[in-house]
Amino acid sequence: MTKPPSFWQRFWSAEPNPTLTRFDVLFGIIFPIGCLVFDPIVFRDLGPCSPAVLGRYQILAYVAVGIGEVTLVLWWLLGQWLAHLHGLIVGICLAGAVFASGVGLFLLPETVIGLMVIIGILGFVPFLTALVYGRLAYRLWVGAWAGQTPRYRLWLVASALVSFTLALGVPALLNQPHALAYEQRRAEYARQCADY
Repeated sequence: MTKPPSFWQRFWSAEPNPTLTRFDVLFGIIFPIGCLVFDPIVFRDLGPCSPAVLGRYQILAYVAVGIGEVTLVLWWLLGQWLAHLHGLIVGICLAGAVFASGVGLFLLPETVIGLMVIIGILGFVPFLTALVYGRLAYRLWVGAWAGQTPRYRLWLVASALVSFTLALGVPALLNQPHALAYEQRRAEYARQCADY
């Protein structure tokens, strides 16, 4: 009698799984959008005297999340027609996993404190989002790598590196003007708040 696959074996498997599809939609699309829309203090200031934790990276976050989510949706809808783009999609998904993990790690102290008032549990959403992106990248990489020629594998690596760099680099470049303006605005607010 064979032992059934463990949760993690099913999680990383390429086999379609309705439960994992719901997990992907929930933590790859719905929760990240919800967290950005209803963001009380991570990327948006609560008020002039209550700066956001990562306010200077607001544009970076919005663009990076947008790129990742569009990629997920396109893969879910058109995956069978995008087989020749696996390397590009892998790079974008890896960038999404790295970005989400970075946000989660940066917010971890606030998340732990926030657990006392329950809302802190939302601080774990970036880690679950990173799992969604990481799992898709892994599945696509394994599927695309197996049985391929060295030339195709070189293309796969190169395209993944380029798309990874662009998926994080373009949002970072677009964020620069916002970051400078944000710092100036925060300095002005700090002077005003010091008067109170």
